[in-house]
Amino acid sequence: MSNQEAELKVLRDQIDSIDRQMHQLLNDRARCAQKVAEVKEKYQAGDAVFTVLSVKHRYCAG
Repeated sequence: MSNQEAELKVLRDQIDSIDRQMHQLLNDRARCAQKVAEVKEKYQAGDAVFTVLSVKHRYCAG
C-alpha cells in the first residue's frame, strides 16, 4: 500500500465513523420528533393544520 493509499484509508475511515455518528443522531432526532408529535396530538386532539403550519414556519421561513 502506497503512502497515498494509506492516508486516504485513514481519512475514509474517519468519514465512515462520522457517517455512523450522524446516522445515529438522525435516528435519535427522529425518535424525539415522533415523541413531540405524540405529545402535540395528545394535547391538541390531532390538529394537523397547526402541525403543518409549525413545520412550514420553522423550515420554510426565510
